[in-house]
This record gives sequence, C-alpha cells and structure tokens, in this order.
Amino acid sequence: MTSLPLGERLIRKERPYELMITAFQQYSDAKAPITFGLIGFVGGIFIGEIFLATLIGTSSVEIFATGLFKLYPMIAWPLAPFLHQGVVHFTSNVVGLILFGLPVEDELSSRQYAVFSVVVAALSTALGAVLMASGTTKPIAFYGISGVVYALAGFAFVHFATHESRMEVIEWIAFVGGAAAVLHVGFDVLTGLLISGNTINGGHLTGLIVGISVSRLRK
Repeated sequence: MTSLPLGERLIRKERPYELMITAFQQYSDAKAPITFGLIGFVGGIFIGEIFLATLIGTSSVEIFATGLFKLYPMIAWPLAPFLHQGVVHFTSNVVGLILFGLPVEDELSSRQYAVFSVVVAALSTALGAVLMASGTTKPIAFYGISGVVYALAGFAFVHFATHESRMEVIEWIAFVGGAAAVLHVGFDVLTGLLISGNTINGGHLTGLIVGISVSRLRK
C-alpha cells in the first residue's frame, strides 16, 4: 500500500465519501491472488450446489448441502469449508474474505498466507464439527469458510493495531471488523457457557484464536 495513511487523511479532515472512495481504490488495487482464487473457488462450489440442488429437485441449497454429509460424507467433509447453506451465508463470507483477506494477504508472503488459509480451513472445520457433535447424538453437518474469515479478522485485529498512524483505510476497516469479530465470538462463548456449550460456533472460535495467535507469534 502506498497511498496516504488514514491518520494523515483524518488530519486533513477528508470527508466520509472521500474515505469511501479511497477504500474502494485500495480494494481495487490490492494484489491478492490467493484471496481472489479462494473466492472464485468458493463461488464455483456454490454455483455447483445451486445447480445440483435444482437438478435433483431439492427445495433449498441448505437441504442439499446438509444432505450431502449424510449420503456422501467422503465427498462432503473434504469440501466442507467451501460449502454454503444459502445466498446470505455465501455472500457474508465472501464479503469477509474481501474485507480481511485483501489487506492481510498484503502483509504475508504467498506461502505463509496459503499455509495459513489451508490450516485454518481444516482446523476450524474439524474442531467446529467436534464441538457440535459433542452436544448431540445425531449426525452432523458443519460447513462454510467462515473459520478462515474469523482467522483473518483475528489476525487483522492484532496486526493492524501496531500500524497506528500508518494504518491505511482498508487496514483500519479490517481492524475495526476484527474488533467486532472478537466481541461477537466473546458473546457467543459467554452465552454458550450460560445456556448450552453446543451453541458455540467452534469454527468461528477456532479461526479467531488461530488468527490472533499467528499474529502475536509473528511479532
């Protein structure tokens, strides 16, 4: 990132719409091939879900995706991080990948970022499924890329806090979003402990912990 840091922009009293334009330009200029590739792959899988759900006459993508775990678990579990239950689930995760993935990928080498994403996808799915299974005797289905999104949010929250006045606009957005992710997971864990442990989203919790830990270890 080579544009003017957010701190200097605020000193110059740039208007909100000017900051929005700057953010859009920074997102557009971001060189994040792995993030864009991941979004493309997730998008391709989601289109496949819609096509197959329509082809076999399933009433919703969620029913199709969940049923896949029961009928074809050997296919479903490897694809679990990339499956989604509907448009809202898919869209929210893609937005998260853009908001957090673009600035974070710029801070890591391609190899580091790729390994980080793969490990988090596997860990968040596995531990999320274990936590869900611990609260029921019924077959489970646990899927979505949100574990990676929360890992990126956790990384952004810790890492970009050190940039202070050097923080770019999209880094500031990622930092604020990361803080929101921390509060969300904290509330989720608190209510889960008070009500029932199996209501805690283990994928979000695992991703956030890994993201924060990796960022701390890099210092």
